[in-house]
Amino acid sequence: MTLDQTRLRMDRDKLVFTLRSLQEGWVYVFHHSSDGQLQLLYPNGLTAAPQIAKGGTLKLPKGALDFHVAGPPGPSRLLVLVSRWPRDHRAALPRDEGGFLNFPIDAAAAARAAAAATPQLAGSVVCPARQDCSAAFGAASVAFQVLP
Repeated sequence: MTLDQTRLRMDRDKLVFTLRSLQEGWVYVFHHSSDGQLQLLYPNGLTAAPQIAKGGTLKLPKGALDFHVAGPPGPSRLLVLVSRWPRDHRAALPRDEGGFLNFPIDAAAAARAAAAATPQLAGSVVCPARQDCSAAFGAASVAFQVLP
């Protein structure tokens, strides 16, 4: 994963990034902001989970969706997960806020994550009937700085 810019100014710049994957799959993009909020950028209420081809690249956002950089200033991070099968993240109890899922980061969420057999952000595989679906996934993370 690469960012078009790693230093983004609040209320001026847009977050744009490119993914490359060694495997085909569904793409899930999380944003961990400088104030500790955790939000699922893709999929969202406007856009289904994008798909990427084996060895392919994908530039996001695409279409009419833009990610304008807001505050607060400080370090932020994107986490991208690529899965051969669709994933369901409801076990992490996210809240829908304007079409984007926001994940709780409180003590109860930490306890649920500690008790889970797999990372909660990975979600659970949505497997079509009569198929043997692997829970495997690939992930990458990149940091960027939000400037005032």
